[in-house]
Amino acid sequence: MSENRSAPVPTLLWRERTGSTQDDARELLATGAARAPLAVATDDQRGGRGRLGRAWTTPPGAGLALTVAWKPTTPIERRTWYPLVTGLGVIDALAASTGLTPHGRGGEGGIGLKWPNDVHDSRGRKLAGILVEADPAGRLLIGIGINRAGEVRDADGRPVEGAVTLEQLIGRPPQGARELARRVADAVAEQLSLLDAAGGDALVSGQADRYRETCVTTGLAVRVTGIGDREDVVGRAAGIDAAGRLLIEDSSGSTRAVDVGDVHHVRPAASPRDAV
Repeated sequence: MSENRSAPVPTLLWRERTGSTQDDARELLATGAARAPLAVATDDQRGGRGRLGRAWTTPPGAGLALTVAWKPTTPIERRTWYPLVTGLGVIDALAASTGLTPHGRGGEGGIGLKWPNDVHDSRGRKLAGILVEADPAGRLLIGIGINRAGEVRDADGRPVEGAVTLEQLIGRPPQGARELARRVADAVAEQLSLLDAAGGDALVSGQADRYRETCVTTGLAVRVTGIGDREDVVGRAAGIDAAGRLLIEDSSGSTRAVDVGDVHHVRPAASPRDAV
């Protein structure tokens, strides 16, 4: 983890149980009960959500749900890298608390970022997800869900295929949820502060190079869905551009930049619709 002593330390509020840390943080800020930078965390979340409104529950003690509220110092049009560098902060915190190796730095059992910011293990299993929203005051509400222990299950109690926990990866009980929440909040704040200092330019801050190293999507066959009313995009993930967009090269050799959507890694020797 790069050291940035000027990074503000978010105030951490722990909830024994809540519906959504994202909603809690939003209300605290809206009512003036708290100010950014702020972190709200729990290991018992009953009404959380992921991308596209998907439910994200955190059974008691099994996971960590955390929202970091941040007020960027950059204008809205220069905030494209904030969701991506948030993923770097989560990777830093998980590596520091478990000894897992970030992708691109060698070693077994590494963890990396599936574009834009899902945390995956070396087998492509999802360990953590990130949802970034904005409030009317221009603050970012960064929701982070991490699978800590036990078996990952959906809102209906069914096992989630393609998910993994920290306990499964390291073979022992992971760091306590409160301690992990503090570590993650601080690491995310550090990355956001670095990007603020560079005016939102991840090339200047050096975070773009590091993200490209950590990203597990580059070079893979992918299918991008959920792009509004546009058709799915299928091709090879050729890289990440200066704005943090995913570059996809199609079968004709043309390259398209994608800034939103769900990325599916296509299995080797599979059709474009056979993806994970």
